[in-house]
Amino acid sequence: MKLKKYLRTCITLIDEINPLDNTALREVYVSNDSVIVDEELWGKEDDIISSFARERWDLEDFLKSDQKLIVIGAPYGVGKTSFCLTTASKLASIALENPSNNFIPIYILLKGGLLKIDKNDNSLDDILKLINKDCKILYIFDALDELEEPEKIEELYRTIKDKLNKFYNSKALVTTRFHDAYPRILRFEKYVRLLPWNPSQVDMYFNKSKIDLSYKSVKDIGLQSDEISKPLFCQMLSALYKEKRTIKLTEKTNLNRTLLFFKIIHEVVLGKHRSNAYKYHYRKHQLSEKQILRKIAELKHIYHDKLTKEIIQTSVKLDLNVSQIFERIISSHFYTLSGREYEEKIYFLHKSFVEYLLAEYYIESFLANEPYRINLKILTLEPCYFFQTC
Repeated sequence: MKLKKYLRTCITLIDEINPLDNTALREVYVSNDSVIVDEELWGKEDDIISSFARERWDLEDFLKSDQKLIVIGAPYGVGKTSFCLTTASKLASIALENPSNNFIPIYILLKGGLLKIDKNDNSLDDILKLINKDCKILYIFDALDELEEPEKIEELYRTIKDKLNKFYNSKALVTTRFHDAYPRILRFEKYVRLLPWNPSQVDMYFNKSKIDLSYKSVKDIGLQSDEISKPLFCQMLSALYKEKRTIKLTEKTNLNRTLLFFKIIHEVVLGKHRSNAYKYHYRKHQLSEKQILRKIAELKHIYHDKLTKEIIQTSVKLDLNVSQIFERIISSHFYTLSGREYEEKIYFLHKSFVEYLLAEYYIESFLANEPYRINLKILTLEPCYFFQTC
């Protein structure tokens, strides 16, 4: 009974409403193509991958094979988490009817650790206690790059190998952005590259989203092909279009990625689009909200997965008005995970928003002639790109 309850929870993973565009993944999901790639091509550009990769990868083939562990790599915004959630939901639906003969999916979003992997506060070991040793299991470890520190990744690799050994019919897939050290730590010679959408897949997404956009029409307004093909960008375009029925960008195509993030972040106030925010008396909080978001992005850059609400409240000067909307800011732009001793850890809805807001924070500090506010911890590529184009 407990196992079936868990499986039902997995099935509903794709039914949760995304606050970015108010849609459920089940309604709009479009699957990516994927290929098997040699480790030497780890992190290379998509056009290089397309030139060398010939062998398609399929989840069903992996589940039937003798291979125990596969790493799925892709840049930000390509749809790694959507793939994981959809895979978990699909397999859970099948396993619910017959858990003994089908793969039981265990979805683990790694930014939350292994101690709380679902909305019922189950740990990974809690779920494994419900499963017989001879059952088939697919561990789905999502967003390895959120761990960041190499020692944590090495520890996770040892944990994965231990779980695979204890449950001899189990398999594991790990999704991640690229990092030079990962092939060494995870000990793989080949990996799966999740590819961005092609034009027909982009059109399919817009059709499922019930909006009058297409790959061609978006390209005509100034976005480049590598941006249009990212599911995250299509989702952002969809969110903007639903509100205004039009999208205006710039002829300087190298700026449009940044402009898209700018529009998404600055046209939403406390979870409401700016055009509707006045109904809820939210527009007066717009400036305060963005300043707090930038500061939280900087704190996230410093503390990583150790960032809690308590640290934010201690670090950010909250006047009376801002204190009243603090919880609303948190619920609109973040999700929280309860840690030990009742700590609430804070995570942005998507890592790329941290990177954009971090660039804004640096610019804000320079414009205010307060560069001393900037933490000099090394930046990754994406915040640098946003900083140059903001």
